[in-house]
Amino acid sequence: MRPVVVILIALALLAPPAVAGLPPAADPVALTDPLIGTGSAGAEVGEINNFPGPSTPFGMLQWSPDTADHYAGYSYEDKTVKGFSLTHASVGCRQFGDVPILPVSGDVGATPWSLQEPFTHAGEQASPGYYTVTAGGVKTELTTALRAGQGRFTFPPNAPAHVLVKAGGSLNGDTAATVAFPDDHTVTGSATSGGFCGQGNKYTVYYVITFDRPFAARSSWSGRATPTPTVVPPDEADRGIAGPQISGPQVGATLDFDTGKDATVRAKVAISFVSVDGARRNLDAGAPAWDFDGTRAATRARWASYLGRITIGGGAQDQLKTFYAALYHSFQYPVTFNDVDGSYAGFDGKVHNTGGRTQYANFSGWDIYRCQIPLLATLAPDETSDMMQSLVNDADQYGWLPKWPVYNDESAVMNGDSVAPIIAGAYAFGARNFDTAEALAQLVKGATKDGSVGWGYQERPNTVAYQRLGYVPSSADESVSMTEEYAIDDFAIGRFADALGDDDTAAAFAARGQNWQHVFDPTTGYVRPHAADGAFPGGPVLVPPPPDQFAPTGFAEGNPAQYTWMVPQNTAGLIGAVGGHDAAVQRLDDLFTKLNVGPVQPYYWAGNEPMFSVPWAYDYLDQPWKTQDVVHRVQTELFAATPDGEPGNDDLGAQSAWYVWCALGLYPVTPGTTDLAVNTPVFPHVAIRTGTGRQIVIEAQGVGPHIQGLAINGVGWNQSSLPADLLAWGGHVTYSLGDGTAWTASPPRSYRDGETPLGFVTPLGVSTQNTFQVGVRNGTNQPVQMPWKLTVPPGATASLTQGQLSVPANGTASVPVTMTALANGIYPVHVDFGGKQRATAYLAVPGADHTATGCTTLGATNTDCGLTQVEYAADGATTPVEVDGVSGRRMVKAHDWGDYRYLYFQADQRAVPGTGPYEATITVRYLDAGKDTFTIQYDSVNRSYVDATRVTKTGTGTWKDVTVTVKDAKFGHRENGQSDFRVSSDGAGDASAETIASAGVTVTGPDVLAVRQCPTATP
Repeated sequence: MRPVVVILIALALLAPPAVAGLPPAADPVALTDPLIGTGSAGAEVGEINNFPGPSTPFGMLQWSPDTADHYAGYSYEDKTVKGFSLTHASVGCRQFGDVPILPVSGDVGATPWSLQEPFTHAGEQASPGYYTVTAGGVKTELTTALRAGQGRFTFPPNAPAHVLVKAGGSLNGDTAATVAFPDDHTVTGSATSGGFCGQGNKYTVYYVITFDRPFAARSSWSGRATPTPTVVPPDEADRGIAGPQISGPQVGATLDFDTGKDATVRAKVAISFVSVDGARRNLDAGAPAWDFDGTRAATRARWASYLGRITIGGGAQDQLKTFYAALYHSFQYPVTFNDVDGSYAGFDGKVHNTGGRTQYANFSGWDIYRCQIPLLATLAPDETSDMMQSLVNDADQYGWLPKWPVYNDESAVMNGDSVAPIIAGAYAFGARNFDTAEALAQLVKGATKDGSVGWGYQERPNTVAYQRLGYVPSSADESVSMTEEYAIDDFAIGRFADALGDDDTAAAFAARGQNWQHVFDPTTGYVRPHAADGAFPGGPVLVPPPPDQFAPTGFAEGNPAQYTWMVPQNTAGLIGAVGGHDAAVQRLDDLFTKLNVGPVQPYYWAGNEPMFSVPWAYDYLDQPWKTQDVVHRVQTELFAATPDGEPGNDDLGAQSAWYVWCALGLYPVTPGTTDLAVNTPVFPHVAIRTGTGRQIVIEAQGVGPHIQGLAINGVGWNQSSLPADLLAWGGHVTYSLGDGTAWTASPPRSYRDGETPLGFVTPLGVSTQNTFQVGVRNGTNQPVQMPWKLTVPPGATASLTQGQLSVPANGTASVPVTMTALANGIYPVHVDFGGKQRATAYLAVPGADHTATGCTTLGATNTDCGLTQVEYAADGATTPVEVDGVSGRRMVKAHDWGDYRYLYFQADQRAVPGTGPYEATITVRYLDAGKDTFTIQYDSVNRSYVDATRVTKTGTGTWKDVTVTVKDAKFGHRENGQSDFRVSSDGAGDASAETIASAGVTVTGPDVLAVRQCPTATP
């Protein structure tokens, strides 16, 4: 078949020529202000986290100020500077900020590592390749090349001139740092940091700093960081409020200079992740001469070559500044990682060489796959191809693909396997010069194999359960979000395989791309936590998160009302699932009542990546004007040419790339494809020069907020998405604008292969009524016949055990089933609908005393009866043991950044709803080995991790029981791993690791379901 755009080009030859006299193009570099997006998006959504200092496109070195105690480096609201460090990124947890350099004109004091200097924004300036500010009376000017930089520090007359090198001052602390003086004007050393969002990653950066004159005096120092290591729950790590995770030596140096003849001290800096010698070579290549202005001009020219790939004609000044700041931030990441000679530190700890390519690092996978990587692949396919090869190289060295690599180690921050849509999206948008066969093999391995590497990184946690069930069960943290991400990841693998001609892999992963259906509850119309046995929870859908938890249980940075719309691969299928056209429109109208609410309220959150594509859902519902209105509201209400001018954390260019796309009038709605849905462009004329040499011209004719029609190369185009081959061939896209809302067009493509009707059993949760409805929701346009089969549990009978439902198109059918049981207990109502579809509800036959029991026996395989031991990778890892014929589980060290050992237990929420206060009696059988102590901590109504009792062991080597009763238990699943109480080792090391054989709990309260689930208990 001939490409669509080629056909349109041929037809356009018969059309009249384009109108001359287009608006003049803007100067991108002059319009770019790096201070945009360095402030806050508001209390609900937090800091934006861009840094104002200079860097090059994809530069290794980002030399920028760090203010106060801001976790990402710089915040516009702050009033003090603690240093100008050499590495930065717009991240949500403490990381980078390595080797801060601080010029000081006064006394440095007894703790120079903690010194900060006051500054104001008067005189502060930033532009591509340049930054200046006066702090503490010293004017600092910075510029950078790819791996090196030059600085000028102008001191007040007749004042001391000191420069502090805070080698151990990384934003997240350092486990090691060094300072050396190879001559009388140079400082070298290293800094080792990591622990991103509380994870186990590490990296070491080496530095060289040389000055234009000898030191008048020098001294080195070593203090201690005040923070202590902490374990950060995933919800808090996602918020970016994590404090320093590493406590290390505050190594540094104080350098004194004679400024009697020249008040401006000049410095050249360079870094390497290989060695100090590598940093020296990078310095020689990037800053061979004392030529600050020359470096600044060269970097400005480099930025001009990238920013000039999109030229704008017309538009208001603030719109242009907002656009080019967004494009600038999109081009800052990922970062160059290899030295000038091609050397780089691999994921295997060895030094490798790129062989003439560029090795890149710092891929914020969960954030950037949606729109930043497609933008880079469009505008810079050569660099993006090297980025993809870098990921393949990482996998070759590490054994698994990374998904949020920090330099040469994996952090595993955020869920999903986002490297899949990164690679598939890059390939789709034109970055294809990498080892695609190996990339696909590694993607399939990550999606189908279970394993860990390094400090415990797993590419796909819960992958065994996900493949067996078709979803991540609710016992795992962020299970709903993880399932939806995995479904997108699988879909992307399928598209990538299809592009490479691997039909079998393409078909298999296309089907897996519909796994979002397994966390979609057809009885409520929302995605929800789904238990391993097939049960959705009873009760309300929109449940606020527990205290001190950022998002509702089951979700990463969001809630059911938001995440229900994160099915970009099959929006049409989702529309059918929520009840069809009218229901979907109403839900979207309600969602967009508010635009940026954070993770709790059931409205749109523009500042968070899972919601990026949702405004374009109206394009699938024959109401494209609503897409245009919502996007315009976000653009004008939440973006601005100011420090606070973004709706959330920029996340290494993700938020900025969103603005770039929609300002052009386009958005890549489906990861792994070139599907570009439309909205109203911001500017009257845009010319996009793709990296393949093609040009796309976007022209908006007329005045008004809504699209009245589209044309491609002069030929009418009645679709709300552009041709898939537009980027490959180029072309002229004309938007006709006006006030009306009459224009409707064919929707963007939905990928429905493998979609199935959804079975259900109601009422959800636990019911004391014995009649249940077995039903099917069919969201397709064809009627279906759906067989079902009920598994009757021991001790119960059922009126029907199997049947077949005739379900109309876009409709529902059900049949009543009565189950009867006499003995006290909870009986599952399991109904299988074929494939991996199972729905479950529960019949309860309770007693009358509002008391429930539960217990678990631990070992290689636990026996859980209303109480579950929870393995929690961060600090609740255990291993099975046997002592004197008694099985149990022993605490083990989870990470090398801290020795925290706990053993977690979760009560059965079917019986214990988690409202409290409850009276709870906890019994734990422990091995009395050693003479240390441990504590039982529980979730109380006021807070979690409350001490119930402390046990001092006596070293008998026998098994003993401890029992404690508390009166204020909540048991709301608020401890790590959704647990309710834990055994806490009071010491560190194997000698203090506790060994537990069993645990039991008895809970009494007015809403407790009176069931006895322990085998030895009686009703």
